[in-house]
Amino acid sequence: IEQGWGAVASAASEQPQDPELRRPRLRLMASLDAPPSGVCTGPGGALNLPSSTYAEVVLAALAEVPSVLMCLLAVGAGAKAATAHRPVAGFLYGTATAMGTCALARALGWEAEHVGHMLVSALLLLSRFLIASAYFLLYIYTPMLLPTQVRAFGLGICNAISRLGGMAAPLVAVELVEEGLSQVSLAVFAGLCLVSGILMAFIGAQTKGQELRG
Repeated sequence: IEQGWGAVASAASEQPQDPELRRPRLRLMASLDAPPSGVCTGPGGALNLPSSTYAEVVLAALAEVPSVLMCLLAVGAGAKAATAHRPVAGFLYGTATAMGTCALARALGWEAEHVGHMLVSALLLLSRFLIASAYFLLYIYTPMLLPTQVRAFGLGICNAISRLGGMAAPLVAVELVEEGLSQVSLAVFAGLCLVSGILMAFIGAQTKGQELRG
């Protein structure tokens, strides 16, 4: 999957406004996004989940569809890496706000009410959409922020670091929830998104085609 997204990023950085690339790029991104979003298996590869869980998986997967379309629009509009940090930071701030609100709602017991439960569910879906948008844009624009000679190596390093976060996430998303501390789990993710959004302010200008100095 990572290799496929790398191909999308390369095509986007080379000719973002070429109309002939938009349709195959849409098909490629859809084919890469659908399998991980739709697969949900139990022990031994057997599907063994309640129907409500399948419905939640479908809703969570559907929340990513608008994020892919939004990223395609951003790339098709010819957005440059020098200003790409703005929408990414906005998505991260939005995710932090939504998840922080969910954490507050659960801490205060609002979710026990029907309206509160619907609000938390809507905010969680919104968080999924926003964080997916931020991730997709980062994967497309990261190669454009790295010097040409070390672009592939730099993207690999960034991807490896992101995998560390992926391995650490279950400790927060599963362990804390099982201990009845779901609001703490949401607060941790909200805080990380907020810090990430602040760090986006330090992203430099595009380095595509520029040589290393010194």
